[in-house]
Amino acid sequence: MLPLWLKFLDQTSKVMSTLTAAALVYTRSAGVTYFAIGAILCLGLARAIKEAIRQERPPQYSGRKVTYGMPSSHASTCTFYAAYIDIACLELSVHHTSPMLPQC
Repeated sequence: MLPLWLKFLDQTSKVMSTLTAAALVYTRSAGVTYFAIGAILCLGLARAIKEAIRQERPPQYSGRKVTYGMPSSHASTCTFYAAYIDIACLELSVHHTSPMLPQC
């Protein structure tokens, strides 16, 4: 039986998808929409590259169904998240109607 924190990590894609969808619904922002579309495209590209390379996982995972491990879809998408957020923080100004700001 897996510990609770490993069960959580096993559901990372669902958690990240839910959080991204919640941010999109909450902010109704074009920037968040571009963010979500970019993350989906990044995931699709990683999966396409994975199918083209077809590098099998290490032998200790041979008991599982045949899947390919490189490039990592999770790592690719998380890298996109980090890069997008960094660039957005540096380049975009905070809009005065942002729901995150207290109203004066």
